Amino acid sequence: MPTLSVILLTHNTGEIIKDVVRQLDKAADEIIVVDDLSEDNTTELVRKTTKKAKIIRHKLTNHGEQRNIGYARATGEWLAWADDDEVWSDELVEEVKKVKELDGYGYDGFELLFRTPVLGGVIEDEWHLRLFRKGKGKNTPSFHTTVEMTAGSKISKIKRGHVLHLKWEGAEAWLKKHIFYSKMDVDSYLERGLKVSPWKMLAMFFIVFLKRLKLVKQGPAGFVWALAASTSWIFKACFLIEARQKRQNHRKTK
Repeated sequence: MPTLSVILLTHNTGEIIKDVVRQLDKAADEIIVVDDLSEDNTTELVRKTTKKAKIIRHKLTNHGEQRNIGYARATGEWLAWADDDEVWSDELVEEVKKVKELDGYGYDGFELLFRTPVLGGVIEDEWHLRLFRKGKGKNTPSFHTTVEMTAGSKISKIKRGHVLHLKWEGAEAWLKKHIFYSKMDVDSYLERGLKVSPWKMLAMFFIVFLKRLKLVKQGPAGFVWALAASTSWIFKACFLIEARQKRQNHRKTK
């Protein structure tokens, strides 16, 4: 039967990591932990929770590169990735095991349903590509990373079960993190020489906001979250404009 390697990124996660790893352990043949030099007992808890863990300590540059480091060490025919605050439901575990047993039903990748509790009870449902055949995908080298699949890859959705995205530490903490990652994404774009338009980023704000408008059904908090969770594209546009202005000013002073 084909095997599954799960790439798990960690950083000072604490006790919650045990719930994450217990569920992954039920489906995975190996768990590649890429740890951002945690200063607490995160890696020790991982080792105590599963015998399948291989731990790599590597300073975070961006999430995409961390995951690609894990993929390079993975031995499974199938790859999945998870963050240290994401718990797979029992139903999802069983569906992933079926994907392994039947070698993907003829597909190369699968999207998983994510459920995120925010703002005192608003639940946001989103689909993310997180499970794919080895050699068919890799992560983009950025903080808010996605999986790039090879041309012609067949993608499906696992419609039973979900991933519970646990970590919500309040609006202020979320906003600070959101701004930080947006700036890091822009720095990554510039370092790689990508030609990214601020106009495109602003357009993405409206596109993402419209997709989230269904959350209005959950009341005012749902509308606020739909708006707030789309703002990373506004932040990115601001940081990109500022960075380009600084470069222009630097050239003028030479």
